[in-house]
Amino acid sequence: LLPTGQIAQPDEDNRVVAESWPSYGEDAGDATCLQLSHRGAILYVGHASGRLQALNFAEQRTDFELRLPYSIKRIELASQSRNLVVSMEHGFVIVDRHGGILCQGDGTVEVDYQRNRCLVFHQGHLELFDLRPFRRLRVWSQVINGPRDLVLGLDGRRAASLDEGGCIDIWEVDEDSRVFERSFLLSPGRS
Repeated sequence: LLPTGQIAQPDEDNRVVAESWPSYGEDAGDATCLQLSHRGAILYVGHASGRLQALNFAEQRTDFELRLPYSIKRIELASQSRNLVVSMEHGFVIVDRHGGILCQGDGTVEVDYQRNRCLVFHQGHLELFDLRPFRRLRVWSQVINGPRDLVLGLDGRRAASLDEGGCIDIWEVDEDSRVFERSFLLSPGRS
């Protein structure tokens, strides 16, 4: 990616040559982050202006383009998911491969690459999502102050959050080994 915002590739003499596709408009050169699809055919480009693009090099077309409300800081993909997890200056958004917004929030987000999940902070609560297929797995009932940092352990069992006041919380996130408690009301003499 050149400073002008153009995509470039080396030619046969190993000189960097700008491609004629894609063409850029008013926010050429404000790219802040990149992510390649699993097979490398699609380049996802995030911009300081909040523009998110999916550039399909196999077909030389733009698969989608979104205008998000804040500057894009990071674009992530889990190991088997085609959904994008986009971190912005103020919040996050989870986008499907066609550019549809699946979830949007005002807090931080962390991706579990191996389990295809993401942990997000939204409206005072932590929420765990499965990215393939996309669905909410869990919402913690405890209300916490907005964390300025959120990390997941490599094995996906625990997470840690750090709030603005320096308070660190440790969270049990291992949904696969979670034990559910159920209470049953039985009438006397019945089983």
